[in-house]
Amino acid sequence: MIDVKKFRKEKKLTQVAFGKLMGYTHAYISNVENRKEPVTDNFLDRLHEVFGIEVEEFKSYNQKPVIDDPGEEYLPKWKEKYYELLEKYNHCLEEKEALSKKLAD
Repeated sequence: MIDVKKFRKEKKLTQVAFGKLMGYTHAYISNVENRKEPVTDNFLDRLHEVFGIEVEEFKSYNQKPVIDDPGEEYLPKWKEKYYELLEKYNHCLEEKEALSKKLAD
């Protein structure tokens, strides 16, 4: 993953100034820096247009990704969460049905 914040700070730019140069809002820049938004091809193309930097050169500003390869190790956790939520949902349906039945009587 590319470290946009490191690059921006080396250019001595605020998020607002960097966003204006790039044609993005400072909120979007913040989201990219905090990995809430991905670094897109359009973003990289714009970096090339504005700063004349080659994509390969920009990749030298790499930062460690949050998850290198989620693979199978994360699947059980999500599966477990899914079944937990499904169980809660079914319990709520049962309670709703019981309450409806009481009200009908």
